[in-house]
Amino acid sequence: MDSYTERLGRPLEHTTAVDLQLAIFDTVEQARGLSVREAREIFAEELSARKITPPSGLWIDAAMTSAALGNHYIISNEARWGAEIALEHREQENGPRQERRA
Repeated sequence: MDSYTERLGRPLEHTTAVDLQLAIFDTVEQARGLSVREAREIFAEELSARKITPPSGLWIDAAMTSAALGNHYIISNEARWGAEIALEHREQENGPRQERRA
């Protein structure tokens, strides 16, 4: 039983919301201290890699303003928890993700 199931009493559902939250987490990791425009470019790459249709422009503006400041925009608690578990599994398998931009 993984920690998500232990915490919530049900298995992890890997949904589009979880993928979108992962894209936000990975964008924040790479975009901290960059401009909102640069954060949007990184986010677009993350969405493309996951084959996710981007949300509305205003939503992206809010999420990427947070990302450029180093803050995670949280879609929902369930998406956050799912993304955190997915990140834990990814890091166990591959080690921490390396930043792509300086």
